[in-house]
Amino acid sequence: DLFSFKELESLLNLRPFLTQRRCVFPANKEQHTWKNSPWTTEPGSWPISVVKKLMQQDTCYLADASRASKKINQTCHELEKIFKLPADCHIFFSLKKGAEGLRKHKDTAHNFIVMCVGEVKVNVFLEEEIELILEPGDYVFIPAGVDHSIITLSDKRLSCSFPMSISLTREELKKK
Repeated sequence: DLFSFKELESLLNLRPFLTQRRCVFPANKEQHTWKNSPWTTEPGSWPISVVKKLMQQDTCYLADASRASKKINQTCHELEKIFKLPADCHIFFSLKKGAEGLRKHKDTAHNFIVMCVGEVKVNVFLEEEIELILEPGDYVFIPAGVDHSIITLSDKRLSCSFPMSISLTREELKKK
């Protein structure tokens, strides 16, 4: 019960969360243009019609969402106490079974991923590949610099990724 689709819907109705910097569609290669209405105070805000279309195609995420809800903020605070590192939250969501989003990649931060809605397959590439299935309430910790991928196994996916920054440089990341 960390975060729900109803709470996500509320965030998507707040224009500051729909900027091109904060609302990310990793697999989207199309160019989208639109005319923002005059009341929009955030230039480059995604229109909700485009967001709905892209949610049907692949995984999306909201970055810088540590204050999206009281529970998310509290989780960030607890992780900061435990790991002694700054924590944030990225909210990943999709409405497409098989959506991959970021594909195989490694992050410059440690990641604590909590599954909220749906089911995903997590592949972690250490000395050998480890495959995990996460359902609501499950979580996984992926250290910085470790290759991993996540594939949505259900029609709906909602998860919270809590990156804890250790600021690996690109050179350090390449060595891992």
